[in-house]
Amino acid sequence: RQMTAEAREKMSKIVKERWKDPMYRAKYEGKKRGPRSKEHSEKISLAIKKKWADPEYRAKAVGGMNVQRQRAMLERRESGVLPKRPKRGSRPKRREKSTNRIKKTRKV
Repeated sequence: RQMTAEAREKMSKIVKERWKDPMYRAKYEGKKRGPRSKEHSEKISLAIKKKWADPEYRAKAVGGMNVQRQRAMLERRESGVLPKRPKRGSRPKRREKSTNRIKKTRKV
């Protein structure tokens, strides 16, 4: 969803006003981080691998991903991006076989 120019201008003014407040500024200035060190990245990687090795965590995470994927598909269908899902039990029509196909013969 895109913001209108008026809404963008309004948000800009609000954020500039907030930024003048030293408490607000202190809260968000410290959030800037540099790139992670190689050791830190490896430590995170090992922790994540350990989590995914746990069957309980894996089941919960995969279940959550499936729910999110289903929600996204439903939203896309409702918005018209994807075609509506056919009703259960209905089958797509089969094409009739063409009779004017050339038969391929094998040379032995």
